[in-house]
Amino acid sequence: MQTAIIVLGILVVIIYLKWVLILTVFPFQVIHGQVIKKWGNGKNIPLLYKVLKKPYTIWEKFFRNGWQRYICCTTSG
Repeated sequence: MQTAIIVLGILVVIIYLKWVLILTVFPFQVIHGQVIKKWGNGKNIPLLYKVLKKPYTIWEKFFRNGWQRYICCTTSG
């Protein structure tokens, strides 16, 4: 019985993992987009925005633009 509960818990986590990723990355994606829209890639970006957009920049470099494809596929289907 204990093993079944553990396996069921792991399966539930796996099912909701994509939504957890979306909810954690999307705010940083929005901040990154607003920074690019307002200041471009210039050097005059305020420090607070540089710090807030850094997690998404690292995420984007790691996945090489695959995040947008993942978001489009998971939210449209």
